[in-house]
Amino acid sequence: MSSRCATKDRDSALVWEQIQALKGNDQEPAFKSLAYFVQIAQNGPPLTQHLDKKQVHEAHEFVSPASGKTEKVWRYRRGDIRILFYYGHDGILLLADLVAKRSDKLEKAVLNRAEQAVNEYLSAAKSNQVLSAG
Repeated sequence: MSSRCATKDRDSALVWEQIQALKGNDQEPAFKSLAYFVQIAQNGPPLTQHLDKKQVHEAHEFVSPASGKTEKVWRYRRGDIRILFYYGHDGILLLADLVAKRSDKLEKAVLNRAEQAVNEYLSAAKSNQVLSAG
């Protein structure tokens, strides 16, 4: 499991900023959703083996300028919390975005942020700048 970070310090993971940006009554469910997602992710990809289609499914695909290929962003749903993620190299699950959402359709701005996160990851991976956990 990986999240973009502002610095090399894991405490600067942008997922923490995304949770802090949520309204107060969404923050606790977001923490719980993230904790459960991490727990399920430890079983290994693909997450579709461990969760049903309502909980996890492909949310968006796009042609990445970083890879030149069609890339897929997946969505995990628990209650009103949506976690967008990407299956990266070497079993990495990149947390692309975390939002509170009351409807199934994701806004274009959310999908654009997910694309940006994937492109940044792919560019960093290409230049060997992806840090492993640990």
